[in-house]
Amino acid sequence: DWRAAEVTFKKLLLLSQTGNDKIYQAVANGNLGTVEQKRGNLDAAETYYQQSLALSKELDRKEGMANQYGNLGIIEQTRGNLDAALAYFHQVFEVEKRLGRQESIAKAHSSIGGIEMTRGNYDISLDCYLKAMRIYDELGVRTGIAGALSNIGLLEWKRGNLEASKKNHQQSLQIHKNLNYKEGMASDYGNLGLIEMADNNFDLAQDLFQHALKLYIELGSKTGISTQYSNLGIIQRLLYNLSEAFTFHEKSLGLHKEIGDKNGIAYDYCNLGVVEAIRGNLDVACGLWQQAYVLFVEVGAQPRVEELSGLMREAGCADAPKDGAE
Repeated sequence: DWRAAEVTFKKLLLLSQTGNDKIYQAVANGNLGTVEQKRGNLDAAETYYQQSLALSKELDRKEGMANQYGNLGIIEQTRGNLDAALAYFHQVFEVEKRLGRQESIAKAHSSIGGIEMTRGNYDISLDCYLKAMRIYDELGVRTGIAGALSNIGLLEWKRGNLEASKKNHQQSLQIHKNLNYKEGMASDYGNLGLIEMADNNFDLAQDLFQHALKLYIELGSKTGISTQYSNLGIIQRLLYNLSEAFTFHEKSLGLHKEIGDKNGIAYDYCNLGVVEAIRGNLDVACGLWQQAYVLFVEVGAQPRVEELSGLMREAGCADAPKDGAE
């Protein structure tokens, strides 16, 4: 119940301000940032996190600094600002290394790995995920182990190694079920759906995406909901239900715009463009792809830039980038 949490943390903030207790002010601001982030209000979340970070720096509370660097990194990653996100995650790693907090070091490795995977640097990404896995395994942190398995599974999916990907996600799902960790379960269902979709098992994929969507709605995760709308849209397009596909992608686009997720917006433009191309509206499709291309270049998603460039040239778009150009 984020509303109840917000009320509690605002009371804590007011009391700490009244008593000039800067430690609790930092804690309250950080928690309020998390509430706003979960709601998808990134600007409000960033303001709270920056206030918490400033107080932590003033007090030389390195734990607080590391936590807020991490939170701000997630904000920038969600927005698609990969350079800014990576800089924050490296700051987390450096602070945590000085503190010697092994679990937090593992989390920093995973965060850096996620950025490198988005950039298409798969070997660097895998190295980061394996470092995180080793630490979580040594510490016996089951949620961390599951997260690392899921990350490696997603990486294998991007590389086209579907069996290896499926095995990792199934192992992650089993751990998350045992822990009744719904956010992890939702992520695993969505990732397993991607694998089944790649294997042309559309009915099973659709069921898995719906499982994920239901959990994300329950959790109030706009990012998760938008991702599953996108996945369901792709399924409908593959089944040639173009109206349903368009509706799902529009829903996804609306949420990604609300959140401010540039990478997600770009994907939605791509998917809407594919639907329009199938309908025979090539000019409309090319316009949507051009908007996606600009965003992918902006966020530094090089694999997507190259894929979309090729698609636009193949389709004969008038504004298609030249081969090898950005």
